[in-house]
Amino acid sequence: MASDFSTNALAYSQALTDLMHRYYAAVMSGQNFDGTDFSVNTSVPGGSNPAVVGPNILQGHQIIAATQAATTIITIPAGRVWVGQLAASCACDNAGANAVEAVATCLFTSANGTGTVTPAAGNLFSISATAGANVAAGTVGSQGDNYGAINATVTAVGGTALVQVTTTQAGTNSSVRATAYGLLQ
Repeated sequence: MASDFSTNALAYSQALTDLMHRYYAAVMSGQNFDGTDFSVNTSVPGGSNPAVVGPNILQGHQIIAATQAATTIITIPAGRVWVGQLAASCACDNAGANAVEAVATCLFTSANGTGTVTPAAGNLFSISATAGANVAAGTVGSQGDNYGAINATVTAVGGTALVQVTTTQAGTNSSVRATAYGLLQ
């Protein structure tokens, strides 16, 4: 009996994974599963769908393993509004003999590109992880990690606007994973 359940659960899991991959591929390409234009969706009464198509998805992702100055993660085209989510995962650790605090910080900022950004250029979101300092002769290490996400709206007025990532990292090991994912209006 357990064998049948395991086999069925695996098949179900694989089918669900396949369906999810097909869904994401369809959204990214701007098409329905059957290859028709996403703007004509027969599963919606009236056969229409809001203007959410592949070209309107704007996303960026970076994996950063050292302190980094402001680096652009997405560029918002002139005259467009980006509505999405900023998310970051920070992790750091210290070896047993490291007597300095470990830190991994991710700071999202908006910046003027070829135009002006609204809201005004500045900080959008920040998240940090820390790991305590250890005894200089110690053998036990320490670690810290943190994750956070926030909804954001950034408008490019008269030219492009930028969403950038700056990191500060210290310790034996550290990493930051930063993602901006959203739709252009």
